Amino acid sequence: MRTSILALPLALCLAWLASCVATPLPDPPSLDTAEMSLTVGEEMTVTLVGQDQSITPGGFTLRVTNPTVVPRSVEVPVDAQGAFSASLPGVLSDTLYLEDAETDRFIAAVGSDSAGGVLERDAGPDGDNDGSPDIVDCAPADDTVLGSACGGACITSADCSAGFNCTAGVCGP
Repeated sequence: MRTSILALPLALCLAWLASCVATPLPDPPSLDTAEMSLTVGEEMTVTLVGQDQSITPGGFTLRVTNPTVVPRSVEVPVDAQGAFSASLPGVLSDTLYLEDAETDRFIAAVGSDSAGGVLERDAGPDGDNDGSPDIVDCAPADDTVLGSACGGACITSADCSAGFNCTAGVCGP
């Protein structure tokens, strides 16, 4: 009798675990830097433009972060064909970090090739091994928290992502 009482909870637990293992995370979008350009405009603003097929699959919100400036991030739509345009403070020598804003998954670090083109750059260390480089990871010691959306340098709450406020120079809930 005791065995049959434990059998049902054990079977349910195993079924639940199997469903977790069988549901992999989707692959992050891939990018083609040959379909991108990076230019600098007036007042130290850089514009990263992706043509069709620059990021596939498209149809999501892209967060572009420049950790050397405030405000440090912008979020822009990537259309279904993989095209986008993002402008934010910076200079051509800055490294820009691209993330899927909806999932906070890191995509790539990019920068100028000095001729208007874009090259993928080393993203730097990822101390908690969660896929987000420490420089844009708002919790670099917590592998359960991805991305830069939960923090960042700010002057006012307008510098922060929606739903976050600027307190003592840091964006937070």
